[in-house]
Formats: sequence, C-alpha cells, structure tokens
Amino acid sequence: MNIKLRFAFVLLFIWFNHAAMAQFAGPNAITYNPGNKTYYITNEYGKNVVSLDANNNKATFITGLTAPNNILYADLPIGAGFIVLDSNEIKGYDDAGTYYASFSTSGAVKLQDVVFDTAAQAMYITDVLRGVIYKTTFGAAPFYLPSTVVWSKPHRRPSAMVLQKSKNRILYVEDTLGGNLMAMNLSNGNTSLVKSLGIDNLVGLAEDGQGNLYLSSQGAKAIYQLNKYYAGSPKKLYTEPKPADLYVNVERDQWVYTCIICGTVFTPQLHIFGPGYEIEGCKKDSFTAYRNFLMKNHGTFDQGNQFIMELSNAVSSFANPIKMATVSDTLVPDSIKAAIPNLPAGTGYKYRWRSTKPAIIGAVERFAISPQPNIHVSVSDTVQACAGSTVVLGSGNPKTGLQYQWSPSNAVDSAQNSSVKH
Repeated sequence: MNIKLRFAFVLLFIWFNHAAMAQFAGPNAITYNPGNKTYYITNEYGKNVVSLDANNNKATFITGLTAPNNILYADLPIGAGFIVLDSNEIKGYDDAGTYYASFSTSGAVKLQDVVFDTAAQAMYITDVLRGVIYKTTFGAAPFYLPSTVVWSKPHRRPSAMVLQKSKNRILYVEDTLGGNLMAMNLSNGNTSLVKSLGIDNLVGLAEDGQGNLYLSSQGAKAIYQLNKYYAGSPKKLYTEPKPADLYVNVERDQWVYTCIICGTVFTPQLHIFGPGYEIEGCKKDSFTAYRNFLMKNHGTFDQGNQFIMELSNAVSSFANPIKMATVSDTLVPDSIKAAIPNLPAGTGYKYRWRSTKPAIIGAVERFAISPQPNIHVSVSDTVQACAGSTVVLGSGNPKTGLQYQWSPSNAVDSAQNSSVKH
C-alpha cells in the first residue's frame, strides 16, 4: 500500500474568502433579496444602505437617511420591496431602491427591528427606547394605508426579533443588563420568558434552518449560539468590539453578521466540513480520510443525516459521483474509511464529503490513483508496492542459490522467494 497524505489549509482560504470584509461605514442590519442574491446593509455612520452582491461587489443603494437602524426585504402588500427603520420613521422602497412612502408612529422613539408576517399581512416593530412592540396592518388596495397600534408592552427593552409563525409567536431579546430570550404571542401580545440568558445588551437575533439561535451582544462584545432546544448556556462563537445585527441565509448556507466599529460585514458558511488531506494510492487500497480540523463548523445536522464520501471522475467532475463510504451521524465525523475504487490511474480525480440533512456539499480535496508497477529491486532496496504487484529481487533466477527473506511475511505469497506476489 502506498498512501500519501498532505495536510491542506483549506479553511484559511474558505473562511477569509468572504471578501464581504470590504469596508463599510458603521454597518448595522442585514436583509437579503433571493431574486438577485444580494445582501442589503444599513450603514449607521454613512446614513445609507449598501448592497453586496454574490461576487462581493458593493454599491450604495439607498441614500438620504437620518439614522438607519434595521432593514427588511419582504413581499409587502404593494409588492416586493424594503422597509427601513430610520430613527423613529418607517420608510418604504421598491425592490430597485426607489422611495415610495414613509410613516411615523405616535410616540415612537427608536425603532429597532422589524419582521413581516406574510400570511397575516402584518408587520411587527420593536421600539427599544419606548419599550414596546408595534403591530402595523395595511388597508385595502389601491393605497394600502397602514394602521399601527402598540401591540405589546414588555417590561424591559425589546430588541431583535425572529418570527416563529408555526408557534404563533415572535422570539425577541432584550437590549438591557442581563438580557433574556422572550416570546410574544401573536394573537394577544402577551409576553413570556423563554430562557434566562444573563447577557447584557443583546442587539441581534437570527434562527437557522435547524432551529438554533444566534445572538449578538454589545455588552459582552460577543456573538453566541443557542442550541435548538434552548438548553444549556449559549456558546460563545466570536468576540467582536461592537457587533450589531445577525442574519441567517438558509439558501446560501451562510450566517451574516456586522461589526459597527470594524466597518465590516462577515459572511461565513454555516455548515463547513470536509477532508483535510489529499489522497494518493493504488486501486483497491484501503485508506482513512481525516476531516479538516481547522474548519469551524457551527451548523447542526438533523436526525437521519448521512455523511457521504464521494469521488469525481478522472477530470474532477462530480456530475455522476462515485460513493465510496457513508457514515450516519449528526456530528461531523473525525474520519471516514474507504477503499480506492477499481478505476484507471490518474491525478485528475477529486473527492469530497457531503451531508444529507441538511443537504450540504463540503470541501473538496485532490485524489490520485497510482498505476500498478512491476518492480525490480536490489538487495538493499526497500520495496513499496500496490496490492497485486509482482516484485522480483536480483535477477529473479531461483536457481542462483540466493536466499531471500521477506518481512512481514504475511504480506506476500512466499517469504523465501525472489519473485513474490504482494
């Protein structure tokens, strides 16, 4: 067996390739338009909204704002477009960024976050300084005049929200000392404690496709993950000097967060895994593919998930991949064992890991299949050969009287023969 392994520092490229690290001016909140695969970020200091496309090109999208806080892209009653919370005003724009309307709510102080219930055509907005949650409904066509009421009066400062329509509630966090995870009933506005967090000044909240929550705290200067059972303490993922909003993009398997002071928007992958080594060996050789331990995977996997190790064709195409091994697990395995398929020798193969629940394609590594040699060696040589190879010592003439000893003897068909089958 001749297996060559080389450690690959893939993550250093993958992680920092979110060149969304282009500089902004106080980036705060994020939304996403799946139609053009573009993020939109409110710029607190720049007083505008900046777009960031799939190629990490950024451009000024909306200008003339006063104190932009949050932004939402949704299928609104007048059509798909944006809602921008600008200080104590609610401003509407179409999907091209053209302004069409604004309205204010009596007594509003600082509008913090907004979610839209498409089924009910209702919008909910937190006012962090007034300490209330508003509900806005829209009138009939053609004007769709909005009507806003105070829907809930939490006892502490409501901040970021996520809509959980299936549970008829909104989850929100508190921008105060010892902030908690709270729930507001959509039917009556009643609030209840979901989990005591004890984290100061929570300003960001997002939920991934598996139900895990992501929280950002300006008091603790950190970003956390709370598992889908809301059990145990939140896990600290990163430290940031002034984190702001969070957004999880299930379509692109990214979670996005901003750092106001850094002037930075980060778009790392949520699920990131795969082999960390190249593989080279002879067909039918067994091998172990070890995972890349530098990859910081934060996503979780559902029950029944499988990790499948696949091989491309000889020109690196995965159009019809060959399944080499399967591991059933909800945690990324440390290694996967398999055998090299009986395919023509070549250096153009690639191999990868992928998961099934959710369906994520992991990192790719080089895979080379060596040709099987017939080897002639002298007495002083050390021999490494593929399974099935014939190895001949010296002249290969068994009548010379030379004595041969192969070690380990269990690897060959005859321990004392100049020509052996491995």
